[in-house]
Amino acid sequence: MMKERLKRIKSFIIDAFEKVKIVFGQNAFKRVNESGATSINKTIAEMQLIVLSRFDMNTIRSHKDIILSSFNDFLQKNEKDLFTRATNNTKKMWKIDINGGDAE
Repeated sequence: MMKERLKRIKSFIIDAFEKVKIVFGQNAFKRVNESGATSINKTIAEMQLIVLSRFDMNTIRSHKDIILSSFNDFLQKNEKDLFTRATNNTKKMWKIDINGGDAE
């Protein structure tokens, strides 16, 4: 049972990373709208991985330019500190159930 769960988690992670790589390439997980920002941003990494994980690979491949453009627009239209603020309010957070059940 545990081995199957670990196998699903590993598959989920690899699949999500592949999707991010297809869309963002070398700029994956980075704040590309900030001049000189070259390091990985944890919030952006989580957002890219989770959002793209919800789509199948064919959709990602056929719409990668639209996804990239939409993400860049999102970065331009939102506050700079959006990706640096932390929260301890768990009501503002949600879980993803990779087993296909209901998310909490």
